[in-house]
Amino acid sequence: MMIYERTRSKQELEKQLNNKGKLTNEALKLYLLWLRDENPNVFSYLTEPEQKRILSKWPSEYLENEENDEQTMKGIIKVLATPKQTPDWKNACNLMKLLAMSLTMPEIFIQESFDQTTEIIIDNILFCLIEP
Repeated sequence: MMIYERTRSKQELEKQLNNKGKLTNEALKLYLLWLRDENPNVFSYLTEPEQKRILSKWPSEYLENEENDEQTMKGIIKVLATPKQTPDWKNACNLMKLLAMSLTMPEIFIQESFDQTTEIIIDNILFCLIEP
C-alpha cells in the first residue's frame, strides 16, 4: 500500500510540472489540495488501533529523520518555478506533516470548517517555500 500510494503521489506531482519541468505556485497548491482530497496517506486505510500498533513498532529514526525530511523538501524546492531565496523547508515540512496528521484523524476537527482549515495549512506551506 505504501509503495502504491507513494507512486500515485509522485505521479500526481509530475502531472503538475509545466513544460519546463517546474512547479508553478498554482500547480503546487493544486497538488497539495489533491493530497488533501485524495488522502494517499497509508494511515487512512487503517483503524485507530492499527495505526497505534504500526507507530509503536515503527523505528523512531524513520519518524524523526530530519535528513529524509530535508531531502524530500529540497526535492520539491528544486522543481519550484519561483522558490523563495531562502525557503523555510523545516516549517514547510512540519506543516506537511500537520496536514497528513489532520487527514489521518479528521474526526477530531469541526467538520464544517475542515477544508478551510486544511487550506490555511496549505497556504502556509506555500508561504514558506514560494515568492509571493
